[in-house]
Amino acid sequence: MTHPFDRIPELAGVATYASAARVGYSVDENVRRQLRLHWVERRLMAILVAHLTSEPVWEVKCGFALHQWQCAEHVDALRRRIAEMRSPTPRLDVPPEHDETAAALELFLQEVGAAQDTAELLAGIYRVALPALAEAYRHHLEHTNPLVDHPTRRLMRVALMDIEEAVAWGTDALSAVRDSLTVTRYALRAETDDWEAHLRTYLAAAGGIAGDAEVVPVDVTLNAQRVTAGQPWRRWIERRAFDEFTYPTG
Repeated sequence: MTHPFDRIPELAGVATYASAARVGYSVDENVRRQLRLHWVERRLMAILVAHLTSEPVWEVKCGFALHQWQCAEHVDALRRRIAEMRSPTPRLDVPPEHDETAAALELFLQEVGAAQDTAELLAGIYRVALPALAEAYRHHLEHTNPLVDHPTRRLMRVALMDIEEAVAWGTDALSAVRDSLTVTRYALRAETDDWEAHLRTYLAAAGGIAGDAEVVPVDVTLNAQRVTAGQPWRRWIERRAFDEFTYPTG
């Protein structure tokens, strides 16, 4: 015979007793993944800020402003959680240390930032980087313990909601920019598929956002880096000036 109290959700609704008994990520693995997520959010924030003032399309500029702020919020939440799980706190101002593919992850992010026009930047961030980041968050939510790692899951659910909304906005924005007939040569490229494929190649070389996928080295003869020691990615921003964009008047 059941009691009415049996209908009260278990463990404050955070998890069932069965799911709470499931083994999730170890602390070491949890922090390793969070360090990579933190670095990606931090670098995407910096890329959006760096391109913000030179972005000629007003509505795109507004989107960049919102999403860089959201990235900053995610960075702060992840930083606090990492500090709770590891003392002393690992360095957070450099790519994750003691991570074999962290340098490749940073190179991928540099390539994202090397976009030469609005369409490439939208494609790189909203069709490659953010969807991959969202998938990394989903994977973490699925595999970590729902009870003992509730604080991590809570912050990731918020981040995932923001990212999914950003991706939807970015997809619409890219479609509109591609369809526009009034922009000049530096504001739009008709095709961004090759650029997306280029970026996915560099992401694969990093083992994905979380570093848990198969590492596929980049064939530089087919996918040469835009970013080199002598050509910092910031120089591309100089090509994207307001006077090279004609805003629709009708």
